[in-house]
Amino acid sequence: MAGGLVPSPVPAGEKLDREIETVSDVEVSVENLAGSVVVEAWDRDVVHIGGTIGDSADYLEVEVEPHEIEISVDAGDGWNRWDTYEETDLKIRVPRNASVSVETVSARVSVEGVQGEVEVDTVSGMVRMTGGREAYLESVSGQISVEGVEGDISVESVSGLVAVEGCSGTGEIATTSGSIKVTRDCSFRDLEVESVSGLMDLDLTPLENGSYSIENLSGPIDVMLPEDLDAVIDVETFSGQVVSQFRGRSGEEEYGPGAWFRGEFGNGSAEIYIESFSGQVHLNKR
Repeated sequence: MAGGLVPSPVPAGEKLDREIETVSDVEVSVENLAGSVVVEAWDRDVVHIGGTIGDSADYLEVEVEPHEIEISVDAGDGWNRWDTYEETDLKIRVPRNASVSVETVSARVSVEGVQGEVEVDTVSGMVRMTGGREAYLESVSGQISVEGVEGDISVESVSGLVAVEGCSGTGEIATTSGSIKVTRDCSFRDLEVESVSGLMDLDLTPLENGSYSIENLSGPIDVMLPEDLDAVIDVETFSGQVVSQFRGRSGEEEYGPGAWFRGEFGNGSAEIYIESFSGQVHLNKR
């Protein structure tokens, strides 16, 4: 399809079935306020748009450039009718090496197998990403689930749960009050985890020369580590307790009610730093 061509808008209420020939590394952006956006990778240099446009929307608009495709749902006045708004569900297939950007308000988002950069920004919609190499995911209150990403991930949430499993590479995870869960099948070489008050449940497998930074203001921190750990652990709190199944040096802060723990295990190649203001820190053996 020629660059700059804008296909005629698809009116509300219609089922979608449109194919657009493109390049393998096309950038695809999607905007949908409510409903769902499902993006799946396939081995064709074609973007396929399927799904159904809710009757409350005005139309679906698709803009095509040689290396970029923009897909957006025009909600019109229907977005103001919360009690009658009908959701739009989009199912989009993209080339495996495409880059994808999705923006929603409450629409659920699922991205699977995309090897290019993936960005998702939502207010309350649930986000799930499976596979891929680079993910930047943000939500205010929606749950975020990341599985099997082998590369770089950055996840931010205010109050929604963040769950990460089977990922490797580098990771940055931050919440305000949302809980954070990282499973043992992850193998990050560098990981930063931050929260203000959310529960942290982290099952870590530190790699040689890996770096792991964990900070929480008032939420509890539970860290599970292998018994044959090769790492240096450094824990500090201002007023919270430190409970460890690993044997190391520990004590109370000289000024204030806080506690600290330090220990070197195995060859000490990885570095684990944990800081809390008032939350408890638990170090457990797997």
